[in-house]
Amino acid sequence: MAAALLFGAGLTPALSGVGIQTARAEDLKEVFPVDFGTSAGWNGQTRITGYIHNNSGDAAGHLQLVISGLDAKRHVISRVYRTVDGAIPTDDRAYFDVQVPTSPSYRVDVDRFASFQAP
Repeated sequence: MAAALLFGAGLTPALSGVGIQTARAEDLKEVFPVDFGTSAGWNGQTRITGYIHNNSGDAAGHLQLVISGLDAKRHVISRVYRTVDGAIPTDDRAYFDVQVPTSPSYRVDVDRFASFQAP
């Protein structure tokens, strides 16, 4: 089951069993692998759509994506942060859709997330 996620600027409420998590980038790539593709967007931008997979063992939400625009040598030339609101159950995936400045190529990673653990 894939859940659709909305992008926005949200605040994380203080809830029991919820904790904001950060980890090394290498660890997050394994826990939250991202599959994505690009297409022409509006106003000269690029549309990036794809799926975030949740291999964390707990439901996760309030993910922050980092979309890095890369030049031909794969150096970062732009960086866009987008908050993904909604929850992704464990061992599931969620769809995302975002507009970013056009670059020769992209890298999309999860930067941080909230873990929803059972009490």
